[in-house]
Amino acid sequence: MTNKDKQSFPMLPPKNWWTLRKRFQQSMPDQITAGYLAPVLRITEKSAQNNVLPYLKTLGFIDEKGNITALANDWRNEEKYSEVCNIIKKKVYPKELLDAIPEPSKEKSVAENWFATKTRSGENAAKRMTRLYSLLCEADSSKGTQISIGKTEKKKATKSKKDIDRKDTKTESKSQNQIQTPLAQAQNIASFPSIHIDLQIHLSSETSTDQIDQIFASMSKHLKGFFPKYLKTE
Repeated sequence: MTNKDKQSFPMLPPKNWWTLRKRFQQSMPDQITAGYLAPVLRITEKSAQNNVLPYLKTLGFIDEKGNITALANDWRNEEKYSEVCNIIKKKVYPKELLDAIPEPSKEKSVAENWFATKTRSGENAAKRMTRLYSLLCEADSSKGTQISIGKTEKKKATKSKKDIDRKDTKTESKSQNQIQTPLAQAQNIASFPSIHIDLQIHLSSETSTDQIDQIFASMSKHLKGFFPKYLKTE
């Protein structure tokens, strides 16, 4: 195969396709530059210059100066989306491909092999060409909503539920550690070392009742120091 026989086809990622279309629906720019594409697609200006702008020209969305075309304006319109995809297919791809593989999503490996052979490119490049060709053949604008919105929201919802369950578990565990049942309190008290004291008091028969009361009052006062605060006698 000579260089003249070698062909090239756009490899714009579907993610960039849908992101750019959504941005066009919000606000249509007059001109597309690498500086515009970089923040919109979350890529570098160099990547936008080499990997996006050339494909937008091939697809017919911008002219040689980067000005927006009427086709790009129709592309963002839901009612005209399918028609725009058909226009691009007939403009960019040869009739032999359109006739041989009209539904590349059902013949993915066959389509990839066709692109690899015609462009003499590697496996990754052939896959990227096939993805864009499949997107154009499907001509279904609802696919953009499913890819960019549906999966993201589902993932966030799942993560949020896990965080809530984890937080509830920690709160319950903390509460159980802080609250002790009467049995647990009794066990903690029982673990305190026991003290056994034997006292022998010898009183003279001449000791008066007031003196005896004073002796026992003094004993009660001094013996309280042998017990923990929560076991002090009244």
